[in-house]
Amino acid sequence: MVMKNKFILLLCFVGAIVSAQVGINTTSPNATLDVNGNVMVRTVPPASVRPSYDFMVVNHATHEVQKISGNLVAPNVNTTMAKADATSGVSLINSSLFAGWQKIDFTGPIAIDPGTHFNSATDHYIVPSSGVYVVNYEFRYGDGISLSVANFSGTPKIGILRHTSTGYNVLDQKNFSSAGIPMVVNILISESSINSIYRLTAGDMLSFEVDDGGLALGLLSSSRASFSVYKISD
Repeated sequence: MVMKNKFILLLCFVGAIVSAQVGINTTSPNATLDVNGNVMVRTVPPASVRPSYDFMVVNHATHEVQKISGNLVAPNVNTTMAKADATSGVSLINSSLFAGWQKIDFTGPIAIDPGTHFNSATDHYIVPSSGVYVVNYEFRYGDGISLSVANFSGTPKIGILRHTSTGYNVLDQKNFSSAGIPMVVNILISESSINSIYRLTAGDMLSFEVDDGGLALGLLSSSRASFSVYKISD
């Protein structure tokens, strides 16, 4: 009888140990192992080059360590980027609201736009979040035009317009330039580009424009234009 009681007592003691909660640096553990403090791991086995492992993360609300699948980690894709080309001729959208600027109509499929931030209906890139962006814009007007036959009074140029809820402003612009070639008439260098970084605000809309400066743009069918935008910093 004594042995039987001792055996039952031993089972109860073992059961208490198995079901107990262990606290380190705490007197009231809330988990099987509750560590209140730093955890240091000195030696770990190396992982393979392409591991298919899960990840241990800390729940900020409960402070509990939990497991998430490695497949849930977001891929390294910059969803702010967009790129479009008009390679088989350029169409311009004229508006009296923008002081001579005419917007490039990027018809056809957009080359790159993982975040769908370019609105092909309005030809605007819509800034998804505030920060610093790289903006590239290139325009080539045919193969150039002779200044001796050109008839214009202003300065032909390309520009990037920023549209906001209160209006618009010219974010950047660049003139077409002329060059004298010996024994040949002066020509208007038709290729111009803008490549810089800008601080933009979420909701800003960018359009890519041409100001002909009074020049009759008769070579648009053989012209080309392209742009690319992507965020590099907050």
